[in-house]
Amino acid sequence: MNISVRVNACALGARDGTFTTIDIHVPGATDTALDAINPERAISGIYFTSSRTFGFLRSPSGVVTTYSAPADSLGPNDAAVNASGAIIGFFVDSSGTHGYVWSPEGK
Repeated sequence: MNISVRVNACALGARDGTFTTIDIHVPGATDTALDAINPERAISGIYFTSSRTFGFLRSPSGVVTTYSAPADSLGPNDAAVNASGAIIGFFVDSSGTHGYVWSPEGK
């Protein structure tokens, strides 16, 4: 499903407060939500399928990389993305709430 989301262009560098529409294409997604943007304009967020929630990182060139929290958890829930594209966030499972760091390089 192709989801069109609106992001305040001030975060994308526009000084006039206009909005820019960004299309996030995540195969199998029923809905998406943007959570953070970094100075390089990489965007992190989450997307939903019929069975669970996953995370994604959209590079400034538009390439979407997806990731998941452990299978029996609720999440991931992104909080921030740094200049290198590393994402911090949390997920919840039967033993509680856990933080995570995910990076596109797998480090």
